[in-house]
Order: sequence, then structure tokens, then C-alpha cells
Amino acid sequence: TPDHTDMQAYFDEDPGLDVSFAWDLGLRGTGIRISDAEYGWNADHEDLVDADITPEPGQTMHPSVVANGWDEHGTAVLGEMIAVENSFGVTGIAPEAAIYTFPEWSVEDGVRRAAAVTAAIAASSAGDVVLLEMQAPGDGGGFGPAELDPVIHTLTMTGTAAGVVIVAAAGNGSQDLDDSVYDDYASWPDSGAIIVGAGTNSTAHDKLFFSTFGDRVDLQGWGTSVFTLGYGSFAEYGGDKNQRYTSSFDGTSS
Repeated sequence: TPDHTDMQAYFDEDPGLDVSFAWDLGLRGTGIRISDAEYGWNADHEDLVDADITPEPGQTMHPSVVANGWDEHGTAVLGEMIAVENSFGVTGIAPEAAIYTFPEWSVEDGVRRAAAVTAAIAASSAGDVVLLEMQAPGDGGGFGPAELDPVIHTLTMTGTAAGVVIVAAAGNGSQDLDDSVYDDYASWPDSGAIIVGAGTNSTAHDKLFFSTFGDRVDLQGWGTSVFTLGYGSFAEYGGDKNQRYTSSFDGTSS
């Protein structure tokens, strides 16, 4: 597998995150715990096998997740964050961070979104990060952030009150959270989560058509053309699932 780090334009100062600035300060994720709650991951990917990844004890990702290809999503997410710095593939923004995974569909418990979020928050301390790579149907007919579910909202408030940094996808349903149909949600206290919408990969980061938006959404990140692990739309070297790469990971997830 070639070195594809030159494809990671979101590393750049403009229109990306200026990752080099953080790295020059010695900030590479050392000592940071990130807990990712979603369906699944392929920890056997060649660019993740040497990463610091710990699965939730007593929970096994449901085989249907792999059968449906949903583990590719989590693989792409981990690629952006903690892919190992080496001579091939990509490099994560915080390659020295420790990742803990919490599946929302397991062999042991079945569908368990609330339990996964609960476990991720309970295992975290102040300053740790919990990532909610999930969305929920809203009253406007499309997908919004997971905290549209009052249970997830309450759990999120509990976590942020304890100092846990919770980052949540805004959802891909093009919902206007300021619309009156969401008045009930707007009446709830702010959960404290950082809710991220999907923007263009230009300096302006203009909202993409599918991204949920509104005053509650804190920022828009790269929501298109993200080069990372998984899927194989860019390449699948040797016909090996563990050597898949994509140049088009998108959505509020990316």
C-alpha cells in the first residue's frame, strides 16, 4: 500500500485543520481517551492493527454489522482520528490517542444505543472525549442528532456536566432545528455536546444540502471528499478488506 497522506487535505492549514500546528506543539493525542459509540469497526485494517484500540468488555459487535458493511463507517472514522503514522496508508489527526469502542448492536444485548452511550460516558473522566457517530429521526421527517431522543439527551447532559467532551454528528436529514416543529427539542436545556454539521471542503465550509442545521449546531466540519480508511472506493489493495481506502467519506459523520 502506498503512502496516501498527501491525499489528506483536511490536514492542511487552509481549508483544513492545520494539524501541523498542533503537532509542532507536541499535541498528537498522547494521554487522550476517545470513546466511539456506533455500529462497528474493522480493527484488523492494516492501518489500525498497531493502534491503541480497546473494545468494550463483555460486548461483541453483532455479525450483521459486518454483513451489512456498517463496520466500514467506523473504520473510516478511526482512520481520521488514530490511523498509525507509518510509511503507508493514512495518518490519524491524533495518532497517539487511545480509542475505546462501544457497539450499539451487540451479540450479547442486541440493539443497545442507550447502553453503549451510557457505558462510554461512565468509563470516561473529565477531559476525555466521547464521540456519538449516530443520528436519530426527527419530527421534521429527517435525521438529526442522536440527542433528539430524550434518553440520549439526558445521558449527554450527565456526561458534559461531569466534564466529558461529547462530540455528536448533527445528522444527514437536512433538518432545520430552528423550525417550529422542533420547538419541544429547543425547549430542553442545552446538552453541552459539540454538535457538528457537514460543510464543504473549501475555506467557507458552506453547509452541504443534506446536513441538519440550526442554532444548536456548533460548527461545520469537512463533510465531503475525506480520504481515510475503509469502503475501498479509492483502492482495495490485493483484494483485501484490510487494505481498503476511500477518497469520498462524507456526511456529518466525517
